[in-house]
Amino acid sequence: YMLELDLEAPVHLHDYFTDYPLTPEKQIIPENWLSLYNERLVNDKEVGNGKYASGEKLVQTLYPKKNYVIHYRALQTYMKFGMKVTKIHSALKFRQSPWMKDYIEENIRKRKIAKANGDEFGVMYYKLKNNAVFGKQMENVRKHMRVELLKIEEDKKIRRLASSPLFVGFKQFDGGITAIHMLKSTVTLNKPIYVGQAILDISKAMMFNFWY
Repeated sequence: YMLELDLEAPVHLHDYFTDYPLTPEKQIIPENWLSLYNERLVNDKEVGNGKYASGEKLVQTLYPKKNYVIHYRALQTYMKFGMKVTKIHSALKFRQSPWMKDYIEENIRKRKIAKANGDEFGVMYYKLKNNAVFGKQMENVRKHMRVELLKIEEDKKIRRLASSPLFVGFKQFDGGITAIHMLKSTVTLNKPIYVGQAILDISKAMMFNFWY
């Protein structure tokens, strides 16, 4: 199961979780969350120059979580350590199997052989084969762009593309060439992001089980 739910860490467990809080999530970090060390960096002329730039970061906090999407194995781990589910919004049921196990283990086996033989290329190659197959499952196709290379004399087309709501930016090159970066007008959602999420959530569960 994948579930969307609300959950919280009981107050009496906050000290227990303080070094490594459960349920990491992306959040925009407000300035009042900064530590004294971070504040010094912001005010350092060579680092922040007195200007705080907020941004979305993956953080671990003890705040209650709302509409948190989670793999059931990670949820089992969090509940084992005392977190409480306060509301279930939705659930997705699926069939699961270790369908990539043979591929992953074969690459691990070949990487060990390459390492034993001092084959640095083989070591990196078989590591990349495993990492790449995971990365493709997490690929956000909404961020894909198309790039048009135009000559400087095609200024009418450049202006037309620049006025499009799909326009992202441009880059000029020597020789009078301009690269126009555009979002795609249609997107095919053909990447199994749910597989990547399952891998990440199960790995989180393993890390928390190791820590606690």
